[in-house]
Formats: sequence, structure tokens, C-alpha cells
Amino acid sequence: MAQPQRRFRVNVLVDWSKAFVDEDGSFYCGATEAQKDAAAQVIGAADLVVYAVDVHTPKSAEFLPNGGVYPVHNLLLQDPSSARSSSCLLTAKLQRAVEQRLSMLGKDQAALTPRHVHFQDYQGAGSVPCPSFRREDVCKTFGVPEFGDKVRPIGAKLGYVVSPKCDFNGCSVRATQHYGSFPGVNNEDFNVFTCLNREYGLGEKLDITVTGVVLGICVYQTASNLRQLFPRANVTIVIDATKQLTGKQFGFEDEKIGEAAVRGMCAQLNVSVATSADYLKTTK
Repeated sequence: MAQPQRRFRVNVLVDWSKAFVDEDGSFYCGATEAQKDAAAQVIGAADLVVYAVDVHTPKSAEFLPNGGVYPVHNLLLQDPSSARSSSCLLTAKLQRAVEQRLSMLGKDQAALTPRHVHFQDYQGAGSVPCPSFRREDVCKTFGVPEFGDKVRPIGAKLGYVVSPKCDFNGCSVRATQHYGSFPGVNNEDFNVFTCLNREYGLGEKLDITVTGVVLGICVYQTASNLRQLFPRANVTIVIDATKQLTGKQFGFEDEKIGEAAVRGMCAQLNVSVATSADYLKTTK
């Protein structure tokens, strides 16, 4: 009897940037080497790895020097001489894991920047829409080629996609066509998940894992929206490959309370929560 075809495995790396997860990072969240190790193991089982990462320029409206609330972080084309890393590049341990996986798969890599991310600093009515950067800046920063400006299949050819974002939800797209056309910016707002949706529809043949930082914000937001986009997919947060914020100011005094809250919220959405060891058992 023929064995059922296994699901296509997509591993989403949320904000594992040098700025966020390395100890010398400009916005270090406290991620540990053990959490990176767990994330690297999950990469090793994936058919496609997606790096969903915040990207900004020094003029970003969300930075403290510009009237925002966050330290400078995840810069495109960062000056390597900076004392603390503000880089959006994938942390070194996971970059090595991605390169090893790409070599095993024999697949290509690309960067696909959703249109709205270019306009993250648009001030609204009365201002003129202007992209903060171009596709070429993303490709130069990450050292990967452009995906292109049209929705097309991904699974068979690409093993790694850099997916810039500016929202907590790494899957989001927005209507920005009314801003007009600009060089180095796609005319249509789409992302890697749009392409996967075209290929896999409701996701019955998809197995999606989510790791990254931080658990209660971007990881949860991305996983919950993946569930909505692919209602028949397996969507799993790999809990020991995430970092959560704890402390009274963040609403959870310790990690057990925070994890219990996330598990409960995920249960309401049918998003699984598993350790890396338990998840990897399902891939054998």
C-alpha cells in the first residue's frame, strides 16, 4: 500500500536578528544559546525556511531618536563599525544552520519584500508617500537575489526566503497601490505566504513551525495569522525555540505563567505548542 505523502515543512524564523538575540545587540531581548540550538534543529527538518524579520532605516519613525519608543535596531546596510549591533542579519548560529540546510536541499534563496514594508514611515494625509528603501537595499544587506515582482510558486525551487516585515504579524499585507509606482518597489503587495497560499490553498499539505522572539508578541501574532491564512495546515510554535518577556511590566512575573497564557491562547486557535524534541519526532 502506498504511503501517504508527507506535508511540506515550512519553518518560520521570527526576528532572530543580531540586534534582538545576540548579547551585543542594540535591542537584546535575552535569547539564550539553548533557544538558538533548538531553533537550529528545527531548521534542519524544513523544506523551506522563511526569515520574517523587522527591517528599518536610521530614519525610522519608531526609533527613540526620531520620536518613537524603541531603540535603534534591525537596520538595513548597517555600518559594521558600530559599537553595538543594530543589524537585521540572521544570528550566526541560525545562519549556519540555514546554509547547511540549503546545501542538503540543493535549493536557491531569495528576498521578497512586501510592498507596504517600504512605506512603514508614511505619515498619512498631507504627506507624500515615499519608500524608505528599495528592494536592492534588502538584497545587498542579506546577500541574496531578488525574488521578483510577481506572485509565483516557491516550494520546488526555493529553500530560504528573507521576508522583511514592519508589523508584529509577519504575514501581513496592506493596500498601498494608491501610493503609485516607485523604482525598486513591487507594484503589488504580496509576500512569501501569498505565494504559498497560491500553491497550497487552505494548507492541507503544509506543516508550519514558528520559532523566534518574542513569544507573546511577534511569534504569537505570526502563528495565529498563519492559522487564519492556512486553516487546514499544521501550525506549531516550538516553545523551547522562543524567548518570552517576563516581569511585572510585561504582564507575566515568570516564564511558567507566560507560557501557560500562550498555550491557552493557542489552544483557542488550534495552534499547537510543542518542544523541539517532540516536534522532531513527528518528522522521522
